[in-house]
Amino acid sequence: MKKRFKQFIFGIAIATACIALGKMCNQVVSVLRTVTWTWVVFAVTGLTLYQLLNASIWRDVIAGIGAEVPRGHAMRVWIESESMKWLPGGIWGYGSRVVNARKLGIRPELASASLAIELLLTIVAWCTAALWILPTDRGKYLIDYLSDRFLQFRVFPWSLAGGALLVLILLRAVKMDFTKLTWARRFLGSFHTLDWKPQWLLRSAVSYWGLCLLNGTLLWLVTWAIPGLTVPWPAIIGAGGIAWLAGFFAIGVPGGIGVREAALVGMLHPYGPVEAAVAAAMVFRAAQMVAELLALGGSLFYGWRKNQNALAISDASVIS
Repeated sequence: MKKRFKQFIFGIAIATACIALGKMCNQVVSVLRTVTWTWVVFAVTGLTLYQLLNASIWRDVIAGIGAEVPRGHAMRVWIESESMKWLPGGIWGYGSRVVNARKLGIRPELASASLAIELLLTIVAWCTAALWILPTDRGKYLIDYLSDRFLQFRVFPWSLAGGALLVLILLRAVKMDFTKLTWARRFLGSFHTLDWKPQWLLRSAVSYWGLCLLNGTLLWLVTWAIPGLTVPWPAIIGAGGIAWLAGFFAIGVPGGIGVREAALVGMLHPYGPVEAAVAAAMVFRAAQMVAELLALGGSLFYGWRKNQNALAISDASVIS
C-alpha cells in the first residue's frame, strides 16, 4: 500500500511537470518562428549535464559529513526526489530525499543535515553569482534605484515599524516552550555527531559555484537564440543568480515557476525588447524542464534495467 501511494505521488509530480511544460510551450508559440533552435538544443544538452552534475555533488556533501555511498546510487536518489519539487508546497523534494536516503543506508538525521549543508552551499554560490551583476550597467542602475528608495523619507517609517514588529516576534519566540521542539534539538544535535571532512565540503562548494557559472552560460546560449537580445556574459551570470534566489525564496511556489521568470525578465529587458526578454525566460524554463525530465527518464530507465538484470540472474540461478 505504501509503495503504491509513493508511485501515485510520483506520478502526480511527473504529470504536474508535463502540464507546466505544456503551458510554457503555448505561451512561447508566438516566438517559435524567430528562435534559433540550434542554440536551445545545445542549452538542453548542457542543462541535462548540469542536472547530473548537481545530483553528483550531493554525494560529495554526504562524504563531507562522514558517509560513504556509491555516487551512482546517490545521483538516482537526488534526481528522482528532485522531481517532487513540482508538488505544491516546495518541500516534497527535500522530504522525499530524506526518506529515500534510507535505501543508501543513511540515517534520516544525517540526510537532513546533508540537505541543510547543501542548501547553504548552494545559496552562497548563487549569491556569489548574483554579485556579478553589480559592475554592469544594470547593476549600477539597481544600486542607484535601491539607494533612492531606501533613503526616501516615506520609506523610513515603514522600515522602522517593520523592524519593531520583527523584534517583538523574536522576543515572543524566545519565550516559547522549547521542550516541544524535540525534533529541532535532535536535528541540531546531529551536527555534533557528524564526522566532518572539510576537503569534501570545500570541493562541494567549489563545484556548486562552477555549476552556477555553467547554468548562467547556458542561459547565455538561450539569449543567443532570441533575436534582438544581446547580453554581456557577466551580466547574464548575475541575472541568473538573482533570478534563482528570487525563485528559491518564493516559498510555496513549485519550482519557483513564474517568480524566477519575472525576475529574469527584469534583469534582461535593458539589453533588448521586453518581448525578447520574456521569450528568453520562458524558453530557458522550458529547456530546464525538458532537461530535468530527460535526467529523470534516464534514472528510471537505469533502475528498470538493473531490476530486469537482477531478475534474469535470479531466474538463471533457479534453473541451474
